[in-house]
Amino acid sequence: MSRQPSGDVSDEFEGARLGDPRRARRLVKLAEQVSRGPGLSFPQLAASPSELEATYRFLKNENITWQAVLEPHVQATVGRCGQEEQVVVVHDTSEFSFKTENEAREGMGYLSSGQPGFEAHFALAVSLEAKGAPLGLLGFIPHARAKSEKDRKRPITKRPREELEADRWRKLAVETEQRLQGRARTVHVMDSEADSYPLFAELAAQEIAFVIRAYHNRYLEDRMSTMADVFAQSESQLFREVPISPRKGRKSRGGKGRANLRRNGRVATLHIKSARIEFPRPKTAQSAHDRVALNVVKVFEPEPPTDQPPVEWILLTSEPIDTPAAVERIVDIYRLRWKIEEYFKALKTGCAYEQRQLMSLHSLLNALALLAPIAWRLLLMRHLAHHDEQRPAADLISREELDVLRAISTRVKLGSAPSVQQVLWAIAGLGGHLKNNGPPGWQTIWAGFGVLAIALRAVTSMKTSDQS
Repeated sequence: MSRQPSGDVSDEFEGARLGDPRRARRLVKLAEQVSRGPGLSFPQLAASPSELEATYRFLKNENITWQAVLEPHVQATVGRCGQEEQVVVVHDTSEFSFKTENEAREGMGYLSSGQPGFEAHFALAVSLEAKGAPLGLLGFIPHARAKSEKDRKRPITKRPREELEADRWRKLAVETEQRLQGRARTVHVMDSEADSYPLFAELAAQEIAFVIRAYHNRYLEDRMSTMADVFAQSESQLFREVPISPRKGRKSRGGKGRANLRRNGRVATLHIKSARIEFPRPKTAQSAHDRVALNVVKVFEPEPPTDQPPVEWILLTSEPIDTPAAVERIVDIYRLRWKIEEYFKALKTGCAYEQRQLMSLHSLLNALALLAPIAWRLLLMRHLAHHDEQRPAADLISREELDVLRAISTRVKLGSAPSVQQVLWAIAGLGGHLKNNGPPGWQTIWAGFGVLAIALRAVTSMKTSDQS
């Protein structure tokens, strides 16, 4: 297990190269301030009007880029990855929607729904050995789509592949490998939106390991039989019981990827098959590779509960399938994909990113780079509270925060050396969480951090008054 961060969030922002040491110091101070109440607005967090103005001035400064703000965290993540035997890099794209009042936000794009906003494609590193412990971000790629119908209807086959939005999967995987420079063995995990022949053919050619969920039932070399035909003629090799988390139903994003039906949580009995399949290049695919041979794993639930959608994953992978343990490992790797869904919840709910009242895309991207490492720490805290219950809270929360939390927590009594789990439940208790309701969700964690932030400000104000 890698070295985890200290209780000081500034570790993830130290060393930022922003062109001026004063800006770097401002970034660290701002990060410490936001981490104490990640769900609060900037006006709520600022101790004075001048401090609020300094925050806005920092975020909109054209000489400060989101890449420079995020870079120290990415470098810290690379360091943590280097201490792992196996790193799973989970990729996914999220939409960020921003309402506008009387005026448009400068540089803002539009989502596929027509609402103002932009997309960002993320790569989140997690540990395979440590039950999916999040190690941090390895980067993200934002994309603001033009609203022009003429531009959005241009035939994609006439545009260079590098210009396509879908190429973000390949680009970020390659950038990630370049950053890591072989420090860790990685496997890149992508959902069905990434099922693209040019993508997996290029990853295979560059020897970048991957597990990609299939969307298409691809044809084989004879152009008559399909991938499904191969599995229809084979017997199940493995059987496994897997806990399936509940989910709300949602439509597919941008018209690709599977729509997810509402699902109750349960333990599913899954059948698993595997095969080695060679795929020819589709006639419409822009790729220099005429064919590619991949290992394919089919995971399915033959007898789901009544009125529940069955589990079915077809996984395209570069990883070996020569033993039952190797096949099961591929399934375990893909199951970690859901970590990034939790990360997006931490960013959107825990850090209230879409509620930020910033009036330009530049400011919003700088804010995203500021909040992204803080959202990761929230996710890590929640992970450790569930999987490493006795982990000392001092690893993730400062002494001052712990002292104040100990004084104001009424639903959870904290001793002299509380665990991460005790602290997280105490924070959620401030937000209204009850122990009888099970593990706390992001809403109560967000509300609890808000109460803690106000208490910390009161303590700081009293100390300042006493000194003056």
